[in-house]
Order: sequence, then C-alpha cells, then structure tokens
Amino acid sequence: MNKTAEYKTAVIQLYKGVNLEFYDTETDEVYFLLGKPRNVFRIDYCKHGILEGEFENKSFSYLGEKEAAINYEKLALLKTYFPLRIYKGVSILFFLDELDEKFTAVTEIFDIDINKICAKLDLKNGWYKLKPESEITKILDALYVNTDMHDHIYFQIKILEILHYLNRLGLSAYRTAEFFSGYNINKVKKIHAFIADNLDKNISFQQLVKTEGISYTIFQKLFRQIYGDSPYSYLKKYKLKTGAFYISSTNKKIAEIAADLGYANASKFSDAFKSIYGQTPLQYRNTLTNPAKDDKNS
Repeated sequence: MNKTAEYKTAVIQLYKGVNLEFYDTETDEVYFLLGKPRNVFRIDYCKHGILEGEFENKSFSYLGEKEAAINYEKLALLKTYFPLRIYKGVSILFFLDELDEKFTAVTEIFDIDINKICAKLDLKNGWYKLKPESEITKILDALYVNTDMHDHIYFQIKILEILHYLNRLGLSAYRTAEFFSGYNINKVKKIHAFIADNLDKNISFQQLVKTEGISYTIFQKLFRQIYGDSPYSYLKKYKLKTGAFYISSTNKKIAEIAADLGYANASKFSDAFKSIYGQTPLQYRNTLTNPAKDDKNS
C-alpha cells in the first residue's frame, strides 16, 4: 500500500510561551525526539487515530480516539508513532520558563496559577487521561473543529476556560495512563508486521502468540491498545482496506485481489467487502471509474 506521508500541522502562539497546535497527519514514520525533560505543561486531545509514546524508561503509553490527557514533562518522551497511520488532534503547550507578564496578568484576574495547578495535580510522569465526559475534553473537541485559525481571541478565551476547569479539577477527575513493557509491545508489533506481510495466508493469532512466548490475554489487551481493535476484527478491516486500495489503484481482477487477501473465493471477499463499504467490490470500482453515472442512479 502507498506509504507516502502527509502533514498538516498548524502552530499558533497565543501568548509568549503558550502554543496551540493542530495535527492532521498521515504517516508511517516514527518521530525521534530529543529525549530530554522540558519544563512544559501540556494538554493533548486525540480526535482520530491513536498516538503512541515511548518514554525514556522503555515503557509505552497510548492516547486513543476521543481521549484527552494532561502531562507535565518530567519523564522524557523519546519517540512518537501513529499505529493506525493517521493522527488528528490538538495540543496546548505551556512552556513554563517562557511565560511572560502578559499571560500572568491575564491568568491572575481569574485566580489561575499554572505552576500551582501542576503541583496540585502531582503530574510526576507520563500521560494522565481525563474522563471522556469532562468539560475540558468537550472544549478540546470544539477547538479542533473550529475552522477559523485567525480567531486568536476565541482560542485565548478557550485556553483560559480550560485552565479554569483545571484549577478546579480534583484527583478523581483523571486517571493515570497505563504504561506497558516495551518487551511485550515489540512482540505484538512483530506479530502485526507478520500478518501485514502475509495477508494471503490463513493466520492463527493463537499460534503466532504462542511462538512469541506471551499469553494470549496480554496480547489481546496490548493489541487493542496499539491498534484500537481486537486482533481478528482489525485483520478483517485491514484486509478490506487493502482490498479497497487495490480496487481503486490497480487493474487486478476481483478474484485476484480476493486471493491476495486470503479469501477462499471472490464471493466470500465480496460479502465481507459489502459488510464494511456497503457495496460489492465491482460496484465500488464502477463508482470510482464512473462517478457521474453513479450519481444519476442514486
């Protein structure tokens, strides 16, 4: 499949030392960071996709779809990666050593002290996930869908609103993000790489997991953390997404594509494809090649 990278990133400086960052990224790349703790308080929100973070102690943590997390960067983040290839989200970064008097003067009006917030929440390391129904999560979601990147006043108001809620936030309003052993994470990724390279084979996850020497329960939990779905459900969707790519970008016959993806025949592939895309593979191809004709028939 095509693995070209696409980046759409916008960084807006709302105050000196306060950045609002928007991400719309599609890539297989791993981002290698400096790996040095910075005096930065940050809030991250994942709208779509999954964000993987590898920390200096070789542990991993994940921010999933519609999840928000707060973090005071004391544990160095070494790498970030997007297991589903896409990441759409928004982050607010407070560089605590760079905040100027203008920002401090505004926050003092509302009795907000960001250093006291960090101390109160006791953010020692890693990502601390907010509850999905929190007001902060709702504001972050609204920030992402706002289309006017030039409306800095709107963004400044929303940042103050978020800080207001953080100022009132109790320890029960967030939960510590789980950290996972890099040893087991790398085994799960090895299994994923194998299935991605052998889509034409009838794969037994149980056998692969046994070969790698980890329990199937742990494998299932980690697989869902990394890829956002159960192993077999993910494999079905991955195969059909690959099939859609072949249908749209090659002249291969549907039967050939079905065989390449491990289906016993074109009929079984067609049924599976229709369950996800609402069309048979042939209808899907015809829609792409004759969009005007399809519009008339709809």
